[in-house]
Amino acid sequence: MIANILITNRCNLRCFYCYPDSFNRALEDMPLADFKRIIDLVHAKGSRVVVLLGGEPLIRKDIGEFIGYVRAKGMACEVVTNGFFVPQRLDALKNADSVCVSIDGDEEANDKNRGKGSFRKAMEAIELLQASGIHTRIKAVITRNNLRSIDFLARLARERGMVLMAIIPTTYEDRVYPDGVAAQWLSQEEYRAFVIKLIGLKKDGYPIFHSYRALRYCRDWPYPYDEIVTGKRLKNGARAIPCTAWEYGIFIDVDGRFFMSCLKTFDIQGRKILETDFDDWWISQRRFGCTTCALLPNIEKSLVYNMHPGALWNMVRMALWRGGR
Repeated sequence: MIANILITNRCNLRCFYCYPDSFNRALEDMPLADFKRIIDLVHAKGSRVVVLLGGEPLIRKDIGEFIGYVRAKGMACEVVTNGFFVPQRLDALKNADSVCVSIDGDEEANDKNRGKGSFRKAMEAIELLQASGIHTRIKAVITRNNLRSIDFLARLARERGMVLMAIIPTTYEDRVYPDGVAAQWLSQEEYRAFVIKLIGLKKDGYPIFHSYRALRYCRDWPYPYDEIVTGKRLKNGARAIPCTAWEYGIFIDVDGRFFMSCLKTFDIQGRKILETDFDDWWISQRRFGCTTCALLPNIEKSLVYNMHPGALWNMVRMALWRGGR
């Protein structure tokens, strides 16, 4: 089980696609004492991987204590960052198993998504992390601003010996987005073309994180790409890949509320993990009501959890990849 934990709601950027909607929420940082109790709990329930998120987790000056506690429990720890505070937190990050830097394309495209100056900070962070021997990967959120920057990102990943994860934003029907933001979401045709592009890049030897099986499943998705489906087969006759989000991980918000590991459930009111019966909640998630969707990360994790040979081999290759073909 992967535990994705938001340790702060604070962030120095205002990315319009931010799934926690950090800049519109007034939530205090997660106390270190609560974090330790949560780690003890999820460790006891079988979790061996922790991902530290925000907001921007490196805003916290005590980030080293969070990483250190995870590692002391014998758990793997990844930190996801926009890169701005990497220089100040470099020593702490040396204890992490990996760092994921968010970068959405070349300077023009990235800064349209993430804010002026964010590209240079991300690139500086990548250079510092790799020079310090810290395992580094990159993640991009794809909108119309940066849809044509996939080639740039793939080249950057291959040249620097990193793996690239490229995803589309998760949107929420009950959330009010700033004017013009909706125009940045990909159309159905653009989404399919984006997935086909990733398949082509992977065939050409670029380190695209997702497996062929997951990519082809999303390429052939016969519904709107944000639609959740129930049933064993899709309307095109293909067998559905059953989602196992309730089995492979959880999201824990900065205030301790927790959800199954699916961004589509993030806005659903969760229960406080330290104030509820974890096992009862875990069982209840099986009744969430969805079978499958076209969210690449969900499909990939479900394939791995269900021991799909191609997805497992891809996961091993991507974990070991450091450059070349």
